[in-house]
Amino acid sequence: MNRTLLRTSVLALLLASAAAPAHAAESAQQEDRDKGDVPLELVLPRPNQGHFWSVALLSTGAVGVDSARPNRTWTPGVGVNLQLGESVTDWLDLGIAFSYGQTYGHDEDRLAFGALSLHSQWYLDPHWFARLDVGAGSVAGQDPWDPSHDRGGFSDVWTVGVGRSFFLSPATQSGGWVLSPVLGVDLVPADGLTAVVTWLGLELSYWTGLTKDKLRLPVDRAYE
Repeated sequence: MNRTLLRTSVLALLLASAAAPAHAAESAQQEDRDKGDVPLELVLPRPNQGHFWSVALLSTGAVGVDSARPNRTWTPGVGVNLQLGESVTDWLDLGIAFSYGQTYGHDEDRLAFGALSLHSQWYLDPHWFARLDVGAGSVAGQDPWDPSHDRGGFSDVWTVGVGRSFFLSPATQSGGWVLSPVLGVDLVPADGLTAVVTWLGLELSYWTGLTKDKLRLPVDRAYE
């Protein structure tokens, strides 16, 4: 468990360091604006701006590599993912994510898994994005030789994914609804039982948007 906390803390520092330059630059720009040295830098409105919450339904499949028992074959399943966060820059979102799922098949191949992670989403363009999450979680499955006992345990959890945003709200509006299909892989290396979970999710997000003083708008919209 100490190893899990150490790995999670290291990635948390890496994510924080990625966001820190943006926050530092924004603070410096704000100080300069207060002094009247530089003009306000505005951004074009998009639905995926501000703070957000999202929920995703997942179609999953998992395999388990068992160090002391027969390996678990690939079995399909379902899961859910919840997220809260904010857009730090126009190319990076940060937040927290909770996920849980389980597979269905032969009793000896079934796996249950869950995680609480630090979430980061990196935009490759206004619509396509890559995802990297890291956190702590667990995996468990029935012992093939002893049905009354579960094998698995707590572990660090690594998630990578790629997806695309479809704006349900007008593309010229800041904030609103976004629908995103996402394809990803989770690695859960618990002691004795390592799970690899592939998933395809359909994610619905709501964004609060930015205030007008941060947006580049036509005059008629800026002062309406």
